[in-house]
Amino acid sequence: MMLRRSLYLCFALCLLSTLPALAATVEVGFCSSYIPYSTIQAAVNASSPGDTILVCPGNHPEQVTIGINLTLQGLEINPNGGAASVVTVPFGGTVQNATSLGGSPVDAQIFINNGANVTINNLTVDGRGNGINSCAPDLIGIYFQNASGKVTQWGVQIPSSGFPYWLFQGLTTENDVILMNPAGTETYFDKPGAVSALQYWVDLVNKYKVHPQGIVEWGTTPKDFFERKVAMIWTTTGNLTNVRSNAKFDFGVAMLPANKRRGSPTGGGNFYLFKQAKPEQQAAAVKFIRWITSPERAAQWGIDTGYVATRPDAWETPAMKRYVADFGAAAIARAAPTAASRAAALWAHSASSEAGSLSATIPAPAWTKARPSGATTMVRMAMAVSRLPEKSRYPTMPP
Repeated sequence: MMLRRSLYLCFALCLLSTLPALAATVEVGFCSSYIPYSTIQAAVNASSPGDTILVCPGNHPEQVTIGINLTLQGLEINPNGGAASVVTVPFGGTVQNATSLGGSPVDAQIFINNGANVTINNLTVDGRGNGINSCAPDLIGIYFQNASGKVTQWGVQIPSSGFPYWLFQGLTTENDVILMNPAGTETYFDKPGAVSALQYWVDLVNKYKVHPQGIVEWGTTPKDFFERKVAMIWTTTGNLTNVRSNAKFDFGVAMLPANKRRGSPTGGGNFYLFKQAKPEQQAAAVKFIRWITSPERAAQWGIDTGYVATRPDAWETPAMKRYVADFGAAAIARAAPTAASRAAALWAHSASSEAGSLSATIPAPAWTKARPSGATTMVRMAMAVSRLPEKSRYPTMPP
């Protein structure tokens, strides 16, 4: 009987020793009741596969390398607008900790490798103050290399439906390429600079994994930003007031990141006088045009929508001066340098992570012809929405 009991006990202990370890939860900082660590990297080093690391609100100045399966979860004291959990640049700037597939040096703020599968939720990556003052190395917020996983918010989103040729010019102009001749009778989509600009767009999906795959809808892109599905968007300045009204978090704007030059496409609507119209109709049309393009109306239209007031004196009206004093982002587009058509683009940031999920390509839009633009009454300019560091979070566009 004693021998049998001993055998039973040995068998039970052997079974327990073969069970997998239960996943643990730890925290970085002191905001909950879990085992605390002072840095994210220290928590990663102490973790086992399957663990969850909770990152307390506040700034965490470090570069992190992850080589095991785990979840990195940013916490908010108040999920409706509380302080964000932010991975910032280490004191003194970033250092190279990775190499791209092409052999270029990479400073990754969060680097996932070694076949790991990592999920990152609700975490901001801020690359400001990185100390990079040249074309290399590339600064990448979250870099998956020989690894997999998902990030619940994309880094950047450039619409490819609705006006793909227009948004594409936001890339080609920065690459010093004009897509058509002044007469509008020739297009230059096959120029090397245009091809490399398109490849850069595709690489944001496949190589850098910071952009959604497939077609990105023009109409839903602002909503994706409001819902924090994406950290940066490119859209028209006509969405600036929309963003200001609906984004329940702080955001900022800036020009699109340049490669060879600054610039952005412009757009807008035209006024026409038809020669077949009666003289009184033509006179009424001219009167209306003069009224709607007056400094006061141009200023108010810009305030109400975000479109850029095209008259210089519109910016000197009392209403516009009050608006810009209260909302400095509105002046960014006007301050943009002359490029394709004296335009700029904007971008803003939500308070979450800045890199994306995985795979697939962006189909090249089926451009068939380009049309010359007429005189605009209000300028529409490409706008992106997130937070730019001293060097763009985007990898360097190829020449």
